[in-house]
Parts: sequence; C-alpha cells; structure tokens
Amino acid sequence: MLMPMKISNHKIGDDTLIFNLCSSHNCPSKRLELCQLENPDIDCYGMNDEVFRPRALHYRNRQEFAWNCCSSKQIAEQIIKRVEGRRTTPLEYLRVSEAGDLKTQRDVAKLIDVAKRLDGLLVTYVYTARKDLNFSKRGPLVVNGSGFMVDNAFNIVPVPPKRKPVCVNNCRLCDMCKEKGGRTIYAKFRRRITLSKGGHHD
Repeated sequence: MLMPMKISNHKIGDDTLIFNLCSSHNCPSKRLELCQLENPDIDCYGMNDEVFRPRALHYRNRQEFAWNCCSSKQIAEQIIKRVEGRRTTPLEYLRVSEAGDLKTQRDVAKLIDVAKRLDGLLVTYVYTARKDLNFSKRGPLVVNGSGFMVDNAFNIVPVPPKRKPVCVNNCRLCDMCKEKGGRTIYAKFRRRITLSKGGHHD
C-alpha cells in the first residue's frame, strides 16, 4: 500500500516531506484534552483546513489508514524512493503530523523506527501534545513537545516573552524545531474566526 505524502505547504519549504498519522478530527490530543488550545475545534489550523476543505480530511484519513497498514520498514522504503527520485530541491526533512497526533505508544515506537531507518538521509521531526507517552528512547527522532519539553518545547502564548526564541511562522526561514536544541520556543496564539463554511480569517 502506498503512503500518501506531500512536499511542502504554505509555510513548510520544498525541502520537506510531510505525512500525518491521523486527521485533526481524529486527533487523540483533542479527545484527551491535552491540546494547548482551549477550543481546538475552532482554533486548530488543521481542523479548520478539514472543515473548509473536505478533501483534506479525506486525504488525512487515507494517510491514517496507510500508516496503520504499512510497517515502519515499508514506510521508510517509500520515503527513500521519494528522496532518491527527487529531481528539484533535495529533500532534507520529514515533518510528521501537521494535523492530528500520535495515537498510542505503538505509534511512538513505529515512528522512532522510521526515523532510525532514515537517519543520515532525512531529519525526522514531530510536534506532539502527548505528554502521557514515553519518548525516552527516541533515537534520532526530534520531538517538539506541545507545552512540555522533550527535545524542544513549543508553547503557544498570547504574547511571546522578549529575548526568547519565537516562532516566525515560516519554516523556510528557521530550523529551531528541526534540531535537538533543548529550546523553549514560543508562538503567538492567533484566534481563528469562522465566518461561514466557505471562508475564514485570522
């Protein structure tokens, strides 16, 4: 089975391959109330994307199905083929979960194995709010804890503190989350205001 994957999005560069373990609608952190956002149904970018673009939800559901069906070896082999077949900007990173989150400890172990198989070829990094899972033996996987520290901590706040690392909301310009830096990175909270099922703005 092929793992649906894409290269880049509106803020992630052409050097990054992206796949999701599940959709925002099926996000375990939302269900377990571990998300930093007080109202993820409204304020989550991934959720908004799936509400206003139903194809995005369908695509991410396909990714979840493939993730569940494929072994870590099969997934890594598919990624390696994508990297080797790339004829334009070389791929350097694998971003996991622009939507959704890790569902179980088994997902953690599987993703770590994918990262190990890709080590030296791609840097694999993930954001997660699953502070209830164990990341102690993560190997080369870069884990950004959403509101807690693993390799980095990613904190969403109304006003970022001065003289602290702040997310510029453009991954083409920054590598902080792609490195095991022990940094607490701050991101300004931007409320999503829903207009209708056809448009929205920040």
